[in-house]
Amino acid sequence: MPLNPDVYFLYTVTHPGSPPLAASLGVLDAGGKANLAFSLPPGSAATLAGLTLNHACAVLDPATLQLEAVSPAVPVALLP
Repeated sequence: MPLNPDVYFLYTVTHPGSPPLAASLGVLDAGGKANLAFSLPPGSAATLAGLTLNHACAVLDPATLQLEAVSPAVPVALLP
């Protein structure tokens, strides 16, 4: 999957674990799965409502930080 270095991508890389991806750092369970939730803090800009983010997850080897896998992109609509 090609990565698009737009504002959203750069934010997720430079602010891991921060809203709207408060639980974006973690480990996979025994089945190779993990969950992620989006949460916009109160007072977020109203202009974010209606945007669609295309989010994919990357799996890194914790010892080498080598990229192991990338998920398909999933569209996430920000609703008011």
